Amino acid sequence: MSMMIGRTTLAANGFSDNIYAGRQFEFAPADGRYSFGFSVDTGVQGEVEIDIFCAGDTLGDRVQPGPTNRVPVIPDDVMIRGLCTQNDRIVGRARNSAGAARVIIWAVWFDEAMYLSFIYPSLCLREKNGSSGRHSAFVG
Repeated sequence: MSMMIGRTTLAANGFSDNIYAGRQFEFAPADGRYSFGFSVDTGVQGEVEIDIFCAGDTLGDRVQPGPTNRVPVIPDDVMIRGLCTQNDRIVGRARNSAGAARVIIWAVWFDEAMYLSFIYPSLCLREKNGSSGRHSAFVG
């Protein structure tokens, strides 16, 4: 399992087009399941909202991380899981509605499709055959 961790500061009432821009997993390195975890430094849950897209498909819409002020951990802080194919662009769009700056602490975990085929064979077959759309997403 590969992992990427980062922090993004959003100004008061600020916006970020892509918190993953220029990072290792901005473009999916291989087919597989991607898990996204988030935390916010302070404030109230709901002040920060995050949307996750993979190749233009929405994996998560208006996800509201809690103010735990720590690096997200599996499984407690995994808010979105989804399948992406190699070279798909992964976008994390973030909004801060608070009147003060907020720091988003985020993590992305990546499991290659080869590993997934043993654990989730029916999910991978649906994905491969296209019966459930190009990307599958599930929360939790």
